[in-house]
This record gives sequence, structure tokens and C-alpha cells, in this order.
Amino acid sequence: MRKADLLVFAAILGLGGLQIFFCVPRREFVGDDVFYGDSGRSLVETGFYGINGWRETNLPPGVSATLGVLGLAVGESHVAFLRAMAVFGVLGFLASYELLRRLVSRGAAAAICLLLLSSPQYFTMVTTSVSSACPYFFAATSALLVARKMEEAQRPGERIAWTAGLSALVIAALAFASAGLALLGAMVATVAAGLLRDRRSGLARLRLYAPVLVLAAAPQALWMTAGRAEASAGIGASEWPVPGFPHSYLAQLAVRSGNHPELGMATARDIPARVLKNADLHADFVGAALLQRPTQFRGHVIMVVGVLFLVTVGWCASLWTTGGGLLEWYFLAYETIYLLWPWDLEARFVIPVAPLAGLYLWRGASALLSIASRPVAVGPSTPPRAWALPLATWIGVAAVAGLVLVGSAEDLEAGRANRDLRSAANAVTPDAEAGAWIASHASPDAVVMARHVPTVSHASNRRVVWFPASSDPHLLMEGMLRNDVDLVIVVRRRDDYYLPSDEDCFAAVNAASPETFLTVHDAGGYSIVQVRRWRLPST
Repeated sequence: MRKADLLVFAAILGLGGLQIFFCVPRREFVGDDVFYGDSGRSLVETGFYGINGWRETNLPPGVSATLGVLGLAVGESHVAFLRAMAVFGVLGFLASYELLRRLVSRGAAAAICLLLLSSPQYFTMVTTSVSSACPYFFAATSALLVARKMEEAQRPGERIAWTAGLSALVIAALAFASAGLALLGAMVATVAAGLLRDRRSGLARLRLYAPVLVLAAAPQALWMTAGRAEASAGIGASEWPVPGFPHSYLAQLAVRSGNHPELGMATARDIPARVLKNADLHADFVGAALLQRPTQFRGHVIMVVGVLFLVTVGWCASLWTTGGGLLEWYFLAYETIYLLWPWDLEARFVIPVAPLAGLYLWRGASALLSIASRPVAVGPSTPPRAWALPLATWIGVAAVAGLVLVGSAEDLEAGRANRDLRSAANAVTPDAEAGAWIASHASPDAVVMARHVPTVSHASNRRVVWFPASSDPHLLMEGMLRNDVDLVIVVRRRDDYYLPSDEDCFAAVNAASPETFLTVHDAGGYSIVQVRRWRLPST
């Protein structure tokens, strides 16, 4: 290992250390990421994976299990779990650098990783909320790195060891996030591409990847089968006759908008618009992170078009060179999943493949520069001066260093806000406040209906029924009757994740049967409404 590699590792560890130190210092959860803590505790203590009496069938149990074990070791704490996510992120970027420096120059690999790691977008994500993004990022990137080792192994014993390691990492990635299916799809595509180009090399790839596919697909198939069995039996929150969430991921892909299910089911005409919208958001995140700019800044359109063009050129050039390796097919499979994703895209969906996007962007730019620098066959060409290349290298190093410093300065400012207990980052959400009020004022056997179930369930310690994103008064009243709902939480939000909003949905059912409801507490940001008596509105 060269000194340059050690310097990059030190820089990654240093930036990661800032994220670990400056994460939000709250011990208590106040958002829906409390699901991971509560389900993790339930999993390690009772073997039941879920919260609020409902077994979880969509989110794989890997992150919850990891945090459950961590909670036993250091105690349950939001800040401790955030630091664990930051550690996974650091490991993910170390693995990314190890992978990228084998594919491009060390300078390019370092620039991609350090720019992404120091970006305000990544800093905000990793220091404020627990998610599966960083654990999955580490497992999936490590799997790609180990796959290269397996392909290059010469001795049978060495190959068996790498195969076992790859299988374990793919299983871990699938346990952290269902997006790990992109790894399985990439292996199948790699084998198929090999068979199409050359039967002998294709069969060799098949012998390499078949054991991994079998070992990794088996637990995934069991998980998906168990989820379908419970859903078909009517177990879980999917009992609401509302399309999309919380039904299976495949079912969610069929709606026009996961955030706004009342828009109905998607048609063939909706898919191109969804893909273009998601491609814009992906390119916006990657470009803004590399340039240390906020998303949607002036010049956004030019940047997005440039990123999409260069990444596409770089991916196609890589495909042409390799004939379709695991890396190219994994990137395509992962991006396909999220280009079709019907929900508003977030940073946590982009981070796991952002270094690969940086790789293909670099390759795309390099390919275009190579074409542009070819001498025209008209007269003798003038070779570049000896000082030109070193000068360009130093200019590049200075530019990257400057951008990393700019991003780090913004990270420090955001970190200071995180550490300020009076800042917005530490504010208790209205859902958590409403849950706490119910915990101290409502009967222990009260049933609550709320939009954000994990938050309210944790804060209230009561049974919570999901408040579906529906303005159908008959559906809502029928659901309240079926679930014996006593209290409804109506939160007034500036930016609603689900539409129609709590207010609009409740206004519809309240207008249909106003005598049924009585406001028992109004805190400005939210109201708690008691269900006094039952009267189904006429349809």
C-alpha cells in the first residue's frame, strides 16, 4: 500500500470522525427511524420482528437486528445508533476507495470518495436519522470488491474462501435493504452476458457465481415467501384498502405516487415521466454533492444534463470494454429499481451507488477528452509541453482540496446546529409530542390512529392504527370502527410526506359525521380528537 493510500484513508477517517462527533446528540427518538430501535429490541428479546403488534414484512430485519445487538452492548440511544450509521458510512467509503482505485487512478478515486463524504447532503443524512443506507452501502460495496477478488483467484482454496465471503456479504446486503436484489440481478446478467459473448467464458462465470446465487437467494426467498403469506392472511397494516403503502414493494410500484395514493394506479404513460423525474433527482444529488452545492441551485438544469450525459457515456464505455461485468450490471440494476420508484427520492437511496456514479462520470469525461485530444490528420501534431500534465494534475488536486474544504466548512456549521439542543435538528416532532400527551392523559388500553405509526407508538406506548392517506370518509369511519379507535392525531405540517394531509383527510370524515368527534387537546401544531360515538356516513 502506498503512502497516498494511507493519506486518503486518514482523510476518510477524519471526515467520518467529524460526522460521528457532530451527529444529533439526542438520546431519544422523535421520528419514524425509531422503528429500527424498537423492532431491534423486540427481535433480540422476543424473536418477534415488528412493532405495535404488527409483524414487519417489507423492511428486511438486518438493520434492526444490528441495532438490537448494539443496544444490548451500549444501551438503546438515538445518538449511539447514529454513530453506528456514521461508522458504517466510513467503512463504505473505505471500501469504495479500495474498489475505485483498481478501476481508475488513485487521484480520481480519492476525489470521488472525499467529495461525496464531505458533501452537506451526506452529512445531513448520516448525522440526523437512522436508516439502512450506510449499512447497505458498506455491505454492497464490499461485495463488489470481494467479487473482483473471487474472479481473480487462481487457487481453488482461495477461490472457495472468496466465494464464501461474497455469499456472506450479499446475504448481509439483502438483510439490510431489499435493493440488494440488484446484486443478484447483476450476477445473472453477468453470466448471461458472458454466455452471449463466449460460451466457455460464460460457463466459467456460471461456475463462479452459481454457489453465491444459491446461498444468497435462499434466505431472500424465505423472507419474501413469509411476507406474502402474512399479507394474504390479512396480517399487518395492509388491511386498509388503500393502494401502495404498506403493501409489498412490488405492489407499491403499481401506484402513480406512493406519497399520494389517491392519484390512483400508474399507467404506461406515467412511467416515462417517473423515470425522467427520478433521473433528474439522482443526477442533481450526485452533481451537487461533487460540487459541494445545494440541490436545485442556479445552473441546475445544465449540471443535471451534464451528469446524466457523462455517466451514460462512461457506463457505455465501461460496458464496451468489459463486455458486461458485475459492476456495470449492478449499477444498472440498482438505478433501474430507483428510477421506477414511485416515492419522492431521498439522499439515502442515492448514497449506496453515488461512488459508482462518480466513477462513470469520470470515465465519461475521460472518454470525451480522449476523443477531443486526438490529432487531426492535417499536418504534423504538436506534442504537449512537459510541464502541461503536472500543472493540470496540481490544478485538479487544488480544486478537489478546495471543494472538500468548502464542504467541510458547511458540515461544521451544520454540526454545530446539530449540537445545539435548541436547534431545529433537535426539535421534538408534533407526532412525538402528541404521543407523549396521550401517554400521560389517555387510558392504557386506548387505541390511537396516527399517520406516523412508529413515532406515536414509541412515544405513547399505546396500540396505534395507521391513519391512511385517504379522504374517503366511509373508508376512514369503517376503519375506525373495525379497529376500535378512541383517539385520532391530526398534525398540521408544512411539508406533508403523505398526501392528502392529516388535516384534509380528517376534515373529510369530520364533515361527514361532525357529531362523532370531539377535540380534547389542541397544541397548535397538532390536535387530538376523541371518537365519541359511531355513525357511518352514507355512501
